[in-house]
Amino acid sequence: MPSAPDRWCLEDMSGTRYPLLGAVVIGRAPQSVAAARGCQYLALGGDDSLSKAHALIEPDGDALLVTDLGSTNGSAAAQLAGPRRPLPRGERVRVEAGTVLELGTFLLTVLRF
Repeated sequence: MPSAPDRWCLEDMSGTRYPLLGAVVIGRAPQSVAAARGCQYLALGGDDSLSKAHALIEPDGDALLVTDLGSTNGSAAAQLAGPRRPLPRGERVRVEAGTVLELGTFLLTVLRF
């Protein structure tokens, strides 16, 4: 019997969870970029530190692939008790559950269940 697929979500600092049903573009107004890529989008409120289309997140088995889409203020990832590492623009970076993503000033924790 095949195992159930991994389910992922992102949790913000207030505890709000955003389930990932597939690839998602995150930003202030990511709709057009998400539509062009054929994926869902997550629009996070009016903080100018977040670009209109800041990052692409794609489930990949036991991890997520995160790509900074050329954001103005950059992206970073930090594992639990690990160092913060900036994410190079346009490069897919593999992150695991427990990673905290920094998109502008937004912090999102990667959860898997």
